Amino acid sequence: MTARSRLWNIITGAIMIAVGVVMCVYPEYGLGFAAAILSFTCTIRGFGTLHYYLTMARHMVGGKRMLYFGIMYLDLGLFTSAVSGSARIYLVLYLAVIHAFNGIVDILRSRERKAVGSGDWKWTAANGFTNVIIAIASITAGLVLRSEDAVVYIYAAGLIYASCLRIAGAFRKYAIVYIQ
Repeated sequence: MTARSRLWNIITGAIMIAVGVVMCVYPEYGLGFAAAILSFTCTIRGFGTLHYYLTMARHMVGGKRMLYFGIMYLDLGLFTSAVSGSARIYLVLYLAVIHAFNGIVDILRSRERKAVGSGDWKWTAANGFTNVIIAIASITAGLVLRSEDAVVYIYAAGLIYASCLRIAGAFRKYAIVYIQ
């Protein structure tokens, strides 16, 4: 990781912590704010992935996958912005599905890393289990308890947790493999 990317990860993590704290202080605006964040990030990621496809990935093996991911992210971002004002249940499900999917992927990645003898499989497994717990908590708070404030607090806690992981990852030493 270069010094510029380390600095970018630290700045992004600090901004994410600030957003999480603001969401905890003003929970009445939190779900709309979370929808705006999700919409913005998915839309930007969709445009970025489509740009990557148009400039480079279309000439690569498996490049069409980048096209599909770009369209999917763009659709999710536009869908979130369209639904954010009316149907709060979709936002709760959206948050839960994102955390559950990321958690399951991290758990499977940790099993794969353990099989090859990597030492950081515990970190990945802990991150995956945390994401699954956040997903279960948001489904419970949103669908069972019908509490929007609880969902906002859970999302803010997940945002602060992810930002702490981002900042910690910026300070972690990475092994560089040289091919001779």
